[in-house]
Amino acid sequence: MNPNDIPPVFVMTVVTIAAAATMILRGPIGKALAHWIESWGGTNAALLAEARNGDPRRLEDFEQRLAGLEAREARVAELEERLDFAERMLAQTREPDRLQR
Repeated sequence: MNPNDIPPVFVMTVVTIAAAATMILRGPIGKALAHWIESWGGTNAALLAEARNGDPRRLEDFEQRLAGLEAREARVAELEERLDFAERMLAQTREPDRLQR
């Protein structure tokens, strides 16, 4: 094969693959894929819309869950600080032992 023939072959390959992908994705496979992708955020959006427009108890439940989650995040942050402090204290007490040997 002549080296000058490679760019046209490459272009034709890309065009053929793009055309095949377009044909496949416009069919039932593409519709199923689109439906699957829409379902990723659909559940949360539907729950939020229902909470805003519907039952006030459900909104209160969401608010309680959010408050509980924020409290847990604060507790985890405090535990991380304590762990860092303990690691620093242990590192300070171990270094003199290493230097004496």
